[in-house]
Amino acid sequence: MPSEGFPHVTRDPFGRKPLEGSDADLLVGRDEVLQSLRWFLQEGNDARLLLLTGPSGSGRTSLMRVLKGSLQRAVHVVDVNPEQAATDLLEQIHLGLIGGEPPTGPSQATEMLIQTLRREHGQALIVLDLPVLDGKHLPQILSKSMSYLERLDALIVVVATPENAARFGPGLEARFLDEFALKPFTDEDIATMIDVRVRRQNQLGWRPRTAWIQEHLAGVQRQPRDLLRAMSAHYVAQQRGERGPRPLPHEGVSEPHADGWNAGQPAKGLELDMDDLEGAREQDAPPPIRPSLDDVVETDPSWMEDFKRVEPASLVSDEINTVEPAPEDPQPFQEAPPEPLVSRVKASSPFGRIAQRSINATNEEASAAHRSPPKPSTPPTKEPEGAAWEYTDNTPKQANVGVTSQPAAGGQAAAPADAAQPAWDNNVLLLLKQALTETTPPPASPIHGLAEALARLGMPHAGALQHRPLRVQALKELSAGQAVVVEAASQREVSPSDGALLARLGIKRARLSQLCNALHKDGVLDVAQRGRSRVFTLSTGARAQLKAWNLLGGEA
Repeated sequence: MPSEGFPHVTRDPFGRKPLEGSDADLLVGRDEVLQSLRWFLQEGNDARLLLLTGPSGSGRTSLMRVLKGSLQRAVHVVDVNPEQAATDLLEQIHLGLIGGEPPTGPSQATEMLIQTLRREHGQALIVLDLPVLDGKHLPQILSKSMSYLERLDALIVVVATPENAARFGPGLEARFLDEFALKPFTDEDIATMIDVRVRRQNQLGWRPRTAWIQEHLAGVQRQPRDLLRAMSAHYVAQQRGERGPRPLPHEGVSEPHADGWNAGQPAKGLELDMDDLEGAREQDAPPPIRPSLDDVVETDPSWMEDFKRVEPASLVSDEINTVEPAPEDPQPFQEAPPEPLVSRVKASSPFGRIAQRSINATNEEASAAHRSPPKPSTPPTKEPEGAAWEYTDNTPKQANVGVTSQPAAGGQAAAPADAAQPAWDNNVLLLLKQALTETTPPPASPIHGLAEALARLGMPHAGALQHRPLRVQALKELSAGQAVVVEAASQREVSPSDGALLARLGIKRARLSQLCNALHKDGVLDVAQRGRSRVFTLSTGARAQLKAWNLLGGEA
């Protein structure tokens, strides 16, 4: 739907047809009744006859079809001839459970059903679900067939409206072991029903708030069929209203069309907005992009002003003064000691201690240079024309025996090499070469054949995390044990050999490994190799989703 907040769907998601056996995910508000019926099928061996009541449109047929879809031996009877009730009913049960040509007469059909059901282990289900208009014949059909039905090793569920069930009488009501009544939907059931049906066409789904339900569905009977009819009408009205009314020949006058539709004001449909969304939906927003360590942060160029030299107050002036030259002094000029640097950075700031150490070192160097006598300056030597630069290392060259160096014409002899400089020995060079050779990484083992190369593609790198896309629905449907594992993985690394988790869950290492692998498959946990062990941590997507649900501290 193009309205804001409602996801795009290609067709009306609010169909009113009864559910089939494969539509268990669309069955809403009947979980308790469904679980009770399944218990009678699996463990309640003494159950023979149950009564399911509910008004028309309450989902009785849908509930029975979903229950029947999980069984191998089940039959759903919807039409019985009241004049030959026992014969017709037993023939239909025979066709549904055994198949083939049924025997003539209810007694022969009952005997064959008894032998077949006893030979094949497992409970069978028989549903008698007549239409509402034929419900008046239900007491007569049950009275004629009850003696045959009670002999069958099967669970028999009779579906009826409260009005038709009131006609059974005390004798027939005593034959039923238990009765289940389908109640009207609550606001939570309505929101869930709308959400699961929209999710069939768009995985985002749409879950209205209670205020929206009370405003738009207040006057509707709280049964599935009536609610779906109202939602379908809202959807169609919204779709037709957004296309706009058809053009009219004259303003203010509506012209009937051939299909019987009169143009007019667009119908008021679903007024949906983002405030009606409840909770975080899947793929609502991607996780925020956080800055990486490689991002360059421009700093303020004026930060170096905190380390400038403090000038005396006598030398600071707003105007430029002319300084007269001082008379020549026969005594040698002695430079005054430099003023020490003073830090303007607060000692409590993050860089206070660093700045103080740097300034102390600078002041110490300046004081040492002032105390040492100045070296006599030598006049710069002029480089001869055509001289070239010579790039050498610092290793001393050994002079040839018997060869003396001659001074250049008009120059002085070269100074001898510094005897304090260590000479590089061949043993040292050999050791350096050996160390460089040992630090070189060994070459990778050769790959022989395509099969080995393909096998190595799937081998994980040591310590590398293995990610999988997060399935948000799996995060919503965690079991108690999985929730404990997720809680531990959000705080630290866990492994299948984690003693604290094994003691808390009371399970073995193999079971904990299964839980971690299943969570990794759904993208809830990431796995990495630590030596010979595997460790699991909470994935980035799961952590962001839990923060979006306000289940973890910090921003999502």
